[in-house]
Amino acid sequence: MRNIEKAIVLCQEVIEDLNETIILHPDYGDAYSLRGSAKSKIGLYEFNQGNAEEAQRMYAAAIEDYAEAISLEPNDFKIYYNRGLTKSDQFKSNMKQGDIKDIRRQCKEAIADYTMVIQLEPNYPYAYHNRSWLKSELANIEEKRRHKEVALTLYQDAFADLTKLIELRPKFEDAYSNRGWVSGNIGRLNAKAGNKGVARQRLIAAIEDCIQAIHINPDFAFAYNNRGWASYQLGIAEDFFGQLDNSQELYANALVDIEKSIQLDLNNAYAYQYRGLTNVALGNLQEAIVDFDKAIQINPKYAEAYYERAHAKEALGHTEAAKADFEKAKELDPHIAQ
Repeated sequence: MRNIEKAIVLCQEVIEDLNETIILHPDYGDAYSLRGSAKSKIGLYEFNQGNAEEAQRMYAAAIEDYAEAISLEPNDFKIYYNRGLTKSDQFKSNMKQGDIKDIRRQCKEAIADYTMVIQLEPNYPYAYHNRSWLKSELANIEEKRRHKEVALTLYQDAFADLTKLIELRPKFEDAYSNRGWVSGNIGRLNAKAGNKGVARQRLIAAIEDCIQAIHINPDFAFAYNNRGWASYQLGIAEDFFGQLDNSQELYANALVDIEKSIQLDLNNAYAYQYRGLTNVALGNLQEAIVDFDKAIQINPKYAEAYYERAHAKEALGHTEAAKADFEKAKELDPHIAQ
């Protein structure tokens, strides 16, 4: 805590110095940009300390500074990039509890900044990386609003961004792992729509992308996690299409990968969540609840873990406990069951 407080004080001192610079040189774009960066850092520090309201205030102030910098230096792609980072942080800090219209707007504004970066500097890899993440998050939001076609288009756009990122950085393991995740979601949505061929193709492609990520970095926990999740989703799809023998093998593969991910990173709440989902698919409800418990222990604000634990408890006949979990999930993410 003391280190964060010291960092905030240092940022405040930088802001004071830049205030003086701007008074002396009001047309100096870099001064506004640097001041925006300092304010954005304070916003992130405040958010990490649980001060969401102060974080939002600092993010808004930073965005104003970046806007002024852009008016003075309209072709400096790094200013758009830094404003995109700040808007992404603003979106993340607001995405669970904020008004959904504001959340969607903030996400789209951040995407627009990264799009501007790409227009000015088409081969800047980090813009593709960050824009793909935002498109995936927006797709998740749209899916919760039951706009499945919109969600599918956003996942496809994210896939295109990650494909470009791989072209620019062919040894970047995160790009393959993330593309696997996105491709898996494209497959999952197609499976729900009954598009058997496309679903299988995209889910198999997701597994192959994760294999490539693991080839680059054999100790990459998230790649095992995402490959396990993709195997689980392919198993769900095979169940849906009546291929029960295939699904059981896929669930077994998913467990192996997810357990490897947990060995590499004991504090990854997503891995316990996905192992819980796989155990549910295998009918291991008690084991699934233990996994959801662990996910919640690591991340007490993990709404999806409460939501899935509620379903498992409900299936076991634990009605009151399930009701409490459903209510907690809704409290943490009002959009989770829309």
